[in-house]
Amino acid sequence: MSCDTITDSTDNPKKIQKVLLMGAATLARLHKSGVAHGDAQIKNTAFSVKTGEERAIDLTSSYFDKSGRGITDDMHSYIDTLPDYISPALDNKYIEKYFIDPYLSLVAGALSKKQQNSVRRITSSL
Repeated sequence: MSCDTITDSTDNPKKIQKVLLMGAATLARLHKSGVAHGDAQIKNTAFSVKTGEERAIDLTSSYFDKSGRGITDDMHSYIDTLPDYISPALDNKYIEKYFIDPYLSLVAGALSKKQQNSVRRITSSL
């Protein structure tokens, strides 16, 4: 099930928290493998109804990212599209707590310091 089906029908912070955590885990899994999604946003994050396992969908724009630029672009794109999918009542601290911090924790050691700093720069402008 695509995660935007959850966010389209709710402004419940607990449900949105779940979606943000799934997005963080999904992007972290791709990025740790050296893959940039190319179209990172909530609607391209999904989960199995049976197992709850998160996964990326619509990978038609994905590619191996040797430079690390695509990973930064993914984070920028995902964050830029958040207002399209989640309640405007949720502040930036909520996004940082349930998307950015878990993402950075999951990719620790897999991304270079330069990549991690790029992600922090993007997120600091929220």
